[in-house]
Amino acid sequence: MQKLILRFFFLLAIMLGVLFFAHTFVLKALLIPFDNILFLSSYLVNFIMVLLIYVVLVYLKDIRPELLGYVFMLGSGIKFIVFFLIFYRIFKADGIMDKIEFGSFFVPYGFCLIVEIFFLVKILKRV
Repeated sequence: MQKLILRFFFLLAIMLGVLFFAHTFVLKALLIPFDNILFLSSYLVNFIMVLLIYVVLVYLKDIRPELLGYVFMLGSGIKFIVFFLIFYRIFKADGIMDKIEFGSFFVPYGFCLIVEIFFLVKILKRV
């Protein structure tokens, strides 16, 4: 079980790292200004939340597999709450939320959601 979690940790870290650098490269190539700290923090917050949700799913698969879908949905809800409590306030501080600000959270969010779904399906196949 720990091997499964460690493998997911490293795989997610590598994939999000590649996505982060690709996303940053595209923004810099298009000469679009963005806040590096806020940009990086949105990737880190998504990484931590997805990792925590995955750990819970892995531990629940043997104990209460019927709860896996609910835990997944709860995790998605928590991610949206975090977005609105932390990032939305920062993005709306200047009165507008532009596409760059929106994308800085939802690009890693969408990618992590796809990864979560993929690995949830793998977990459900083993149950």
